[in-house]
Amino acid sequence: MSVLRAYGDNFDVDAFLETSDIEPCLICHTEDKRGKGKWETNGFNAVFTEAEFDDIETQINDAIAFLQKHESELKRLVSYSGVERVWLDFALEQRDAFVFFDTLPAKLLALAGNLGIDIEMSYYPPSKKED
Repeated sequence: MSVLRAYGDNFDVDAFLETSDIEPCLICHTEDKRGKGKWETNGFNAVFTEAEFDDIETQINDAIAFLQKHESELKRLVSYSGVERVWLDFALEQRDAFVFFDTLPAKLLALAGNLGIDIEMSYYPPSKKED
């Protein structure tokens, strides 16, 4: 799954989400436990696609639809007090190749850029496929 992430040390995530139509899949606060420690910052994640790791085309299309659907809310988020960074995190599968390329279309880059949203590509080892 690929997610929108919004974080900031002084971000009142609960106040923002109370009036938002963006549905979080994870909310964190610096006072909350995380494993043996605590979260380093405040924020949330929201799923923008549940496409498979090897389906970048669907992830891109879903990201564009998400940005268009939530445009006014994302503008509010990016300028919300305490928010330090907002980005789309694409979860992609590593490929067994010397080099590989993923191209993001200008439409996605323009939408995200105009909203002040960064894009991150996270690559994960391929899942073991059963024969």
